[in-house]
Amino acid sequence: MISKSKAKKEMFVSCDLGYGAIKANFDGVKVKQDSVYVPIYENPSWEDGIDLENPDAVDEAIKNLLNKLDVSINDTRYLVGKSALDKLGQTITMQMDAPNGKADSNSAIILPDAFIAGRAIQEAYENSSDEFVIGEPIQVNVQMVTALPISEARNENGEDVRPEYADRFTKKVHTVTVHSLGEDIVVRIKYDNVLVLKEGQIATNSAIQHGDAKIAKKLIAQLKKDYPDRADEAEDLILKATDYISIDIGQGTTDMALFYEGAVNDNSYSINQGFGNIIEDVFKRFRDPLIKTKEDFVRVWHGEAGLRDLQTKIDNQIKQESNDLQADILTGLTSLLRKNPATKVIYVFGGGSIPMMERYDLGKKIKDRIKLLRTPAVLVWVGKDYAQDLNEIALDNIASYLKEQAK
Repeated sequence: MISKSKAKKEMFVSCDLGYGAIKANFDGVKVKQDSVYVPIYENPSWEDGIDLENPDAVDEAIKNLLNKLDVSINDTRYLVGKSALDKLGQTITMQMDAPNGKADSNSAIILPDAFIAGRAIQEAYENSSDEFVIGEPIQVNVQMVTALPISEARNENGEDVRPEYADRFTKKVHTVTVHSLGEDIVVRIKYDNVLVLKEGQIATNSAIQHGDAKIAKKLIAQLKKDYPDRADEAEDLILKATDYISIDIGQGTTDMALFYEGAVNDNSYSINQGFGNIIEDVFKRFRDPLIKTKEDFVRVWHGEAGLRDLQTKIDNQIKQESNDLQADILTGLTSLLRKNPATKVIYVFGGGSIPMMERYDLGKKIKDRIKLLRTPAVLVWVGKDYAQDLNEIALDNIASYLKEQAK
């Protein structure tokens, strides 16, 4: 028995479900974990050590619940996110799970359902002193804002798949059994509304122009530093420009969005490759006795293993492998700039932009292309502090607005 309330409530969720990581806000609790899960057939050993009669042990288990998600959905049991990685076995990644795009994947349902169920248990435990017995279902209604890559938002016939994707959530009540506390708690999730936007198209408007002033202030300062001859225009370019391009380099896709007079142009599209594909491809071909896992490979590449010569070897191979994606980005950028020669700003963001800009010269190549095409556009990289999270920041802003409207 756990002494807390299980009243039905409305939960507001923003969920950027990336090919590399899920970045989300579940009713005020921010989550950033790998987009992975693994089916299991027995209790994880850590569940046996939870003493449900010990209030301190229960408090700690509830607090850590989103890092220890063990759930059953549709009669199959999964470890999700960090708990899947901790199992040290073969996980199912979003990349493996979504050969036809996120909208058709199992991950697109399993991950949000699991985290929402875990958060619902936390809130039921935190928000009241009333008693409830494990086994009585928790009811939660959800308003969720999420997104798909631009090219995945339409099928091969050009039809918008977002309504069908939203229907996967809203057309039925989702029942999730959470096993993480050593005894089962059933959570019934009713998605009242799921707003599906397009990745890359929302970030600049919602997160930069109409979002946190800290982001805009940082970008204005950076623009003044990079383009001192245009310092007087910097604030207007960041806050008021209506003709711009956004390049969102993710792990599995790269979204190229063209904005004309503040509206998204139909020429926007996705490149079906991201930086995660590059890492995966180089790792699969790389041969060295010191590299046994992908985690080893990434640690050496990041310089965390003290193996300088091996790091340089990996870095050179990744740089070489990134050339094709960079060429595709530059070709797409050229096309979009020719569609709208009045483009004022080119934004670059996404987790994949960090190594591409910091280590592999993408920024210089974009500036060279701007110069070659003689356009008035300036390049604005949002920087590593915001690059990976800009889409989630935008989704969270929209979810917060919906929450305010619902009061």
